[in-house]
Amino acid sequence: MRTVLDMACVLACLAVVVTGVTLLIHMRGTRTHSPACRPCRWLNRSS
Repeated sequence: MRTVLDMACVLACLAVVVTGVTLLIHMRGTRTHSPACRPCRWLNRSS
């Protein structure tokens, strides 16, 4: 049982890291983002 929990924790952490890197790459782009851009909408709403 502990192995399954360890694997779930590793997968969750990996998902967070991949999402963060993807978001950083997306936001570093030089083009302007449309108002319908989902990551930009979420970031603009939270700030």
